[in-house]
Parts: sequence; C-alpha cells; structure tokens
Amino acid sequence: MQLKRIGHVLLRVRNLERSRAFYTTILGFEVMEQDPEHGGLFMALPGHAHTLDLFPVADPDGAQPPMAGGLGVQHVAFQVDSEEALTDCLLLPRWTTT
Repeated sequence: MQLKRIGHVLLRVRNLERSRAFYTTILGFEVMEQDPEHGGLFMALPGHAHTLDLFPVADPDGAQPPMAGGLGVQHVAFQVDSEEALTDCLLLPRWTTT
C-alpha cells in the first residue's frame, strides 16, 4: 500500500519500539531523527520532511485512549492509492517488532 499525504501529527504511544515497527514496516515511514533526551521519534514518508512524531506517554500503564469529543488525537487520515490497496494491506499477517 502506498500512502500519498499526511500533515504534521504528534502521537503519544505506549510502546515506542512497537509503534516504530508498525509505522516503518507496514506503512513505509522512514525515521528522520531521534531525540533521546525527550524520547521523540520523527518520521516521514520517503521524499518528504518529517510529518509524524511519536513520543512515549509518561505513564504507559495508566494511559487511556482519548474519549470521543475529548482532548487528544481522535484519528489520523492517510490518502492511499485505492480501497483495494487498503483492503490488501489489512489482510497481511500481523506485524511484529522482530
């Protein structure tokens, strides 16, 4: 599946390495920069400036997903080639960090 566009988005994640594996292996993002001091990982689709920032949550065990209508990222939309490409991607075997 080939993603076409995304704006700049920052996501707080429970597991930075698992999230890195998903965004690089399944969606094709590249790591542009890593900020060890703050734990941030800046990513982009090939040929673009950074568009996705991943940061770990302060308390992964206590972190709750955003509630509808509440603060936080509610969703992120990606433009893809076609509905068929999206369906094919969803049928891939579950991705892993190994």
